[in-house]
Amino acid sequence: MKRVYLFPQTQRLLSDLGHNLKLARLRRKYTTVQVSERAGITRATLQKIESGDPGTSMGLYFSVLHVLGLQSDMSLVARDDILGRKLQDIELLNRKTLKLDKESSKSIGKTNATVGFRRAKLLGAVPNNLTVGEIQKIEELYEQAAELTNKTGKSHHVDHIKALCGPDNGFHILENLQILPAIVNLKKSNKK
Repeated sequence: MKRVYLFPQTQRLLSDLGHNLKLARLRRKYTTVQVSERAGITRATLQKIESGDPGTSMGLYFSVLHVLGLQSDMSLVARDDILGRKLQDIELLNRKTLKLDKESSKSIGKTNATVGFRRAKLLGAVPNNLTVGEIQKIEELYEQAAELTNKTGKSHHVDHIKALCGPDNGFHILENLQILPAIVNLKKSNKK
């Protein structure tokens, strides 16, 4: 079999995936024999998957996810394409922005707020004790960013003052949010 070489960071991610699959199997009290038989693979292949072996096909990883009832997690991969969005935003900044009415700005703001909450939840950065009022104020901030984009013709983002991931994680709360011109936000060093 041809050896697959990955960058260390990518290998760590694959190892973490394997470890998470093993934990999911153990939480369900499934044996390696049960999972390997249901996935149509050998126990040795399951062990490779659980150790994050890069030479094992993606289809086999998916088979194990399916056996564990986690196949829908695959739909999250590349869903929030941060780099693609940055490239798209840069292109939009160079074009003349279409003027929107207040209701459209509000709708765009609400959509952006929903996406922001979803990303923050995936990172575990949304406190469980947020009130409905606090959530509405966060949505209003996103609406303000959409209105500012509409008024100025230059894209604006809602960004975290203290990044959600990194050595000193912040939270997705009003006090940690700010509106920035997109060009400034995209140049920040904490963007991946």
